[in-house]
Amino acid sequence: MHSTLERYLFVTLFFILVVFQAVGKEVRWEELPAIPDKEGFAGMFAGVSNGALLVGGGANFPEKRPWEGGEKVWYDEIYFMENTEAGWTVAGQKLPQPLAYSVSGSYKNKVWIIGGNDAKAHSNLVISLVYRKGEIVLENDYPPLPVPLASMTGTILDGVFYVLGGQKTATGLAETKFYYLDLKKSKAEMKWEEGPAFPGMARIQAVAASHKEAFYIFSGFGLYKNTDESLGRTLLKDAYRFIPGDQPAQGIWEKLKDLPRGVAAAPSPAFSLGGDHILIPGGLDEKTLTHTDPASHPGFLDKMLAYNTNSEEWVEMGDMPEGTSRVTAPSVYWDGFWVVPNGEKGPGVRSPKVFGLSVHNPFGWANWTTLGAYLACMLGIGFYFSSRENTTTEYFLAGKRIPWWAAGLSIYGTQLSAITFMAIPVIVYATNWRLAVGSFMILAIVPLIIKFYLPFFKRLNITTAYEYLELRFDVRVRLLGSLTFIVFQLARMGVVLYLPAIAISSVTNMDIFLCIAIMGVFSTIYTVLGGMEAVIWTDVIQVVVLLGGALLSIFIAIANIDGGFSTVIDVGMEYHKFKLVDWSWDYTQLVFWVAIVGFFF
Repeated sequence: MHSTLERYLFVTLFFILVVFQAVGKEVRWEELPAIPDKEGFAGMFAGVSNGALLVGGGANFPEKRPWEGGEKVWYDEIYFMENTEAGWTVAGQKLPQPLAYSVSGSYKNKVWIIGGNDAKAHSNLVISLVYRKGEIVLENDYPPLPVPLASMTGTILDGVFYVLGGQKTATGLAETKFYYLDLKKSKAEMKWEEGPAFPGMARIQAVAASHKEAFYIFSGFGLYKNTDESLGRTLLKDAYRFIPGDQPAQGIWEKLKDLPRGVAAAPSPAFSLGGDHILIPGGLDEKTLTHTDPASHPGFLDKMLAYNTNSEEWVEMGDMPEGTSRVTAPSVYWDGFWVVPNGEKGPGVRSPKVFGLSVHNPFGWANWTTLGAYLACMLGIGFYFSSRENTTTEYFLAGKRIPWWAAGLSIYGTQLSAITFMAIPVIVYATNWRLAVGSFMILAIVPLIIKFYLPFFKRLNITTAYEYLELRFDVRVRLLGSLTFIVFQLARMGVVLYLPAIAISSVTNMDIFLCIAIMGVFSTIYTVLGGMEAVIWTDVIQVVVLLGGALLSIFIAIANIDGGFSTVIDVGMEYHKFKLVDWSWDYTQLVFWVAIVGFFF
């Protein structure tokens, strides 16, 4: 019965994902009320205080485009919006100075604004804004940044504001310093600290993110001096993660897999979608960066790129609606939306529009009803067979009433695990079919099992293999064997519970710990109540659903691929995905003889 829980979890998952085609998270872009009476700003701040969305500052070219000789103007206005129906209101309070290209974030009903610049110089200001019944309360007597900075990146993680990179002056090279300010402390105790050295290149306009107790940095621009002392830009595609540990000063940086393309100046912080994904909308890639004529610029990249923090892989997440891509804009989560206020829609061209991205889990009542009915059915089987389990023979041997085909399906189902449905497909996708040799070894071992093992144990008339250990040796060996197995299963149970719970949580939006608790409790109850008979008959149901779900997945996938099955074959042949046997003698690889020996034993 050791694999009952694992199979149960995966059957539940496949029932949801495949049979009823739950498609997981769905992202939608919506246009929110625009900033009134303005042409839009780049480099605004954004945050949430007491339920209201606050934005402000920024810069634009109000008279002429920059390539027409237009002059850049900085602003100090603050706008707030309590709800989308009420729209935006201009606050009576203004910033201490015109300010743009700062970093901002929300913590404990305060909107924090760090650094930035105006027409004269870069700033080391630290400001907080609090919204109260139509009024803005501003405080600026916090410890200033150690140096003036603008065009840096940063965000708040667990009450600590992290800031990286940027420029001290408009003509200066990028900085590599990493600073942090603990917002949980009192104002008198607050001070900026320099964090562990950043291992990457100095940069500006990188994209930050805070996700699952880690601070992320993506892309950005490296700067260099041209021969005429002007600044040149290098588009970066690297990524890093900072894990603070018990204290930020003791944290460590980790190099992540490079992005498939640059996303510099994309809305920052990137959108944490819950589960395992960080979404980066748009940004500057090589193509949009090198378009030399600003008057005919096609607009910035409208592709969305997501980073899976679990698999540590990059995934294309489709296109943004036409005309929604923005750069040099902040982002903030408010009222169910990831909001992107204003920003540049082309080089030097601002937009007053405000867009919001909402994330929905289209699980629906049909899926919830099916899931509930399935869970109830599994419990019902346990209760049904519980009335028969009056002796150890009934409990462990199902009263010897199980037909051969049900027992066979149950044994087959024992081979299905988290590795079968999650790990092996990933390995095969990344390599080829060499792992299939292991399945053929089942056919090689079956004759030996039928000829020698089954008759031997049947003659002994014992219930478990541990009884044989006592007969062959003594009770100490039996206890050792039992204890070893239990310890192994306790260690394995973490993976058994965690892997399916990740997938179930992602499609239902349930808390992952709640998923683990529900699945663990349900499977334990029906197993304990119904004994081996309940286990075998639930196995039969689960094997049918698992195999049916796997086959249906294949058909659905092929049906949604342009060219269908022939395209699958052509692509597989082109990339040598159907290679089954490797005749090499390299014992460090899954070559033919290693697979034969390893899987057989």
